[in-house]
Amino acid sequence: MTRARIDAALRLAAAGRGGTVAAPRRLRIRQTVAVGDPQAPFATFLGILDHHGALDDDGMVRPEVGLISMGDHFDWGDPGDRVAAAADGELLLTWLALHPPEQVCILIGNHDLARVGELWDLSDHEFATALRAADDVREHGASEDAFKRAWPRFFSAEQVARDLSTFRASQRALVEALLRARRFKAACALEGALFVHAGVTRYELAQLGLREDATAEAIAAALDAALDAACAQLGQAPLSLGQLHVPGTGAYEGRGMFYHRPTLDAGRLTGERPWRRFDPRELPPGLTQVVGHVRDAKCVSELQRWSAVPAARDGPVRHLIVEGDRGRYAHGAPPATGRHAAVMVFVDNGMGKIAHPAEYRLLDAGRRTVAEPLV
Repeated sequence: MTRARIDAALRLAAAGRGGTVAAPRRLRIRQTVAVGDPQAPFATFLGILDHHGALDDDGMVRPEVGLISMGDHFDWGDPGDRVAAAADGELLLTWLALHPPEQVCILIGNHDLARVGELWDLSDHEFATALRAADDVREHGASEDAFKRAWPRFFSAEQVARDLSTFRASQRALVEALLRARRFKAACALEGALFVHAGVTRYELAQLGLREDATAEAIAAALDAALDAACAQLGQAPLSLGQLHVPGTGAYEGRGMFYHRPTLDAGRLTGERPWRRFDPRELPPGLTQVVGHVRDAKCVSELQRWSAVPAARDGPVRHLIVEGDRGRYAHGAPPATGRHAAVMVFVDNGMGKIAHPAEYRLLDAGRRTVAEPLV
């Protein structure tokens, strides 16, 4: 029956490509799950949901289940995967948007923003030309300087060949449509926790005009208002959210909270803000955040002094707890903490790297525990 449910979802996504209209459903949500960056084949994503009992026979998310997609729906795989990855990103987003917004929350990530940022006005032909030139640098030793002269809008050939490599103009049109329909969210709040692609620090709260003790609900509302305001420039210029999100240029890579990774390496936190990384001691105390964007290996590397992980691996939910100048990074859902602790839960669990759906764990978003499969 698993394959039948996945096939039904694939058919729904293909049929819905002409428009994204939420299907009317009677919802009876008793569990909401958060799923990390779906940078993997669409069938893999569906297989994970089905393994956890979240997929219905009609190919939709079950009416008893809510879903939070943590952002970054594009750009995965090796060069040989590009055609499939380009199509699957659109199918996945289309399928998510077929659900009512009160059931499925679609968070926006840096790869989604790139479609209306760095890539806001490129045609398919122009990007294909840039990608061939970038591949020549990366794979055949062509000149990076020559690439930069030909494509001064991009920071590097590596950025094009790896981070933007599955772009299609139709993806941009879909992202724009979802932004205009307010189906993309910058953040959402559930049971006192903030869900956002890569995390906020006290710096972002100051940019929003919020106090350090702002609630998750207030932060989510302010971030969504900032995203809505930025959408006034859609199709006219690269989408920017001020200091919250600065699209990349030929001079620098994209910066801001949608790129955030925690680091204890002060050398990475230099120069003009906003940064692509943050000092975890800047996390707002008393706030629990659930984020995607960062896999285990990167966390272990950047948080080495605080890490209790013997060996990084894809699959598990992870957490970081910061109290004052001390912190601890470990696998699993976070334990109970004092009310002044800053808590970050990581759910980008390497979806494209797992061998079986059972290896990839989801978060019960309301309870902040590892989700058990629904029966």
